[in-house]
Amino acid sequence: MADPDLLPPDVAVVVPVYDNEDALDELHRRLTAPLEAMGHPYTVTYVDDAGRDGSWAWIQATAAADPHVRGLRLARNVGQTRAICVGFEEVADARVVATIDADLDFDPADLPLLVEPVLAGADLAAGVRVERTDRWLARLWPSVAFNLAMRAGTGYRLGDVGCGYFAMSGALTRQIPGGQHRRLAIRPLLAELAGPTVTVPVRYRSRPGAGLSSARRLDTALEVLAVHPRPRLLAGAAAALLAAAGVRRWPPLLVPAAGFGALAFSLARRHRAIRAGAQGPLGDVAERVGG
Repeated sequence: MADPDLLPPDVAVVVPVYDNEDALDELHRRLTAPLEAMGHPYTVTYVDDAGRDGSWAWIQATAAADPHVRGLRLARNVGQTRAICVGFEEVADARVVATIDADLDFDPADLPLLVEPVLAGADLAAGVRVERTDRWLARLWPSVAFNLAMRAGTGYRLGDVGCGYFAMSGALTRQIPGGQHRRLAIRPLLAELAGPTVTVPVRYRSRPGAGLSSARRLDTALEVLAVHPRPRLLAGAAAALLAAAGVRRWPPLLVPAAGFGALAFSLARRHRAIRAGAQGPLGDVAERVGG
């Protein structure tokens, strides 16, 4: 008979950590409560993205005291999405893999709302932020506009691209291809790969200075577009406008043609860069604790 301690957990939670030492005690306490209440075997993997504070020391101490805790210390900073995916690779044999940010913007008590649909057969339960405290002009409106642009530009169907609170099946976790999860935003990729999907309202409390900057939103949008087939039509649109301008001899058509052409060229370059970045590991794990 197999040793129960060596069997994959039903629920594996991956938490990306970067200089979150002050929040980790409260996060772990509030995360453990719903996990224990659900009654399923579980693990919590904290991925320290080469932070500069005492987060790794906290992870080491907590893993020594709590058998459910695992810890990964990355050799260099690779960014939140990549750090999460390093954790996903470690726990892909679980029935359900969930992730939550370490900064307590999201309420850990909502975790069962994401986990239970996946245990019941959904491939992905995607959190959508509600009860937001963002300032309308500074944070909430740009977020709404960004999500609408992603829906219009790529057909993205899950809403709230920037929400880092979701759960998925282990089978979906194992489908994430190595090169593709170099992206800045992983939810559009999951939307493409997932089978049965549900969206789940989750509570969100914004901190001062939290959220994506306008420059980061633009960078993320361009990256999402670069790996999506629909924007490749931009090159065709540019060629059509150039042809029309030549036939009708109407110079104003050259302006949008140049714009479409430049955007198509930029997206093609970024697409090639993403493919080139698929080589090698997501992030080198310098140290592991727990398990």
